[in-house]
Amino acid sequence: MRIALDIRYRVASGASTYIHALLPHLIDGAPNGTDFLYIRYAGQPLHGLPEAPAVECPRGSALRELAWVNQTLPRKLRQHRVDLYHGLKLFGPVASPVPMVHTAHSISLPRHGEFPMSPKQRAINAYGNLLLRRSRRVICVSGYVSDFMFAELRIPRGRLRTIHLGVSRAFRDAVADADASVFDTPGLGDAPYVVCVGNVEHVKNHATAVRALATLRDQVPHHLVIAGRDDKPAAEELRDLIRSEGLEERVHLAGFMDLPTLVSCLARAELLVHPSLSEGFPLAVVEGMYAGLPVIGSGIPSLKDVLGDTGRTFADPRDHRALADALLDWLSSPDEARRSAERGKARA
Repeated sequence: MRIALDIRYRVASGASTYIHALLPHLIDGAPNGTDFLYIRYAGQPLHGLPEAPAVECPRGSALRELAWVNQTLPRKLRQHRVDLYHGLKLFGPVASPVPMVHTAHSISLPRHGEFPMSPKQRAINAYGNLLLRRSRRVICVSGYVSDFMFAELRIPRGRLRTIHLGVSRAFRDAVADADASVFDTPGLGDAPYVVCVGNVEHVKNHATAVRALATLRDQVPHHLVIAGRDDKPAAEELRDLIRSEGLEERVHLAGFMDLPTLVSCLARAELLVHPSLSEGFPLAVVEGMYAGLPVIGSGIPSLKDVLGDTGRTFADPRDHRALADALLDWLSSPDEARRSAERGKARA
């Protein structure tokens, strides 16, 4: 059997972490006689993934890529005698010549007003929903995503499989060897801080964390560090908010971090804050729990499922005053926060 593994991704994220953690085990554990074909972007590095033959998708606009997936990829799958296609992050062709499996990392419609979508996002999600409905199996990263697929997309339960994400071996090893001196960012010095981990996008809702810190600016000495890519338009909007709140010296957009730097950042932080508007599975929260941090997050279903009784949530993700109250409570009660962190690490 030959399986095509679509490992395309443009930026580092929870989905790319999933790809790099899963593939070595998937390939090593495959039955005898199974071989693999990668679908990846032209020039996309493997970053330690096992070697395999590859079909390369040209980089370009979403429209150009969609045309390649639907016009060229089916022909490539036939040429390489592929028996099964698995989209680990992105989606395959509408008229696939082989059965498809897709991993669903998030919900693909705005639900209960969680977050707005641009026309482009709606078109991409409509395409994704069509492919999910046509998939032989859909692997869901949480019960929340599985419930959505069943209730909203009407995918039968028998075609859904829930496989939760977990802390990778690489992350566990990095935490064991963490050096708190590795991380630094201009203007932080030795100041105490709370951290948000996630690329700066509207759905991550970093603005609520910034407004919460503005509320507390005269009550706590803490800074806010945001660890994640900051090269999208949402980052410029966030910088404008930081300037308007007068927090240029207290909020640090530290950019994407490699693994040693990230675990160093977590080792120095006092709290992890995760005010996201929507998550399929909040891997950054689980990693923060494993690293020993108390977590305060928005009360979205997937985050509450992950935290259980080990962290704190606030019902409305945009309620910065509720987040400020939770922060002040735990920053003023370090023993309570520490006990929560211990329960979280055991749960992770």
